[in-house]
Amino acid sequence: MIFFSVLRVIVTNFWLGVLQFCNLNSFRAKFILGFSLFMGFSIQQYFREYQLSTSRQPSPHRFWTV
Repeated sequence: MIFFSVLRVIVTNFWLGVLQFCNLNSFRAKFILGFSLFMGFSIQQYFREYQLSTSRQPSPHRFWTV
């Protein structure tokens, strides 16, 4: 578990470093950055609330088939 925490910090550091080369005055760049952050927090919160309301865990062995 500690590995994923360290990995998250490293990846976040990398992408924050890449932001210095982006044109943050453009609406498109701000939208993509904001939408990514929003969805990253929203999806986690959705699953947290789902687990609390149904008292069930999503199955890790379930595969989507077409």
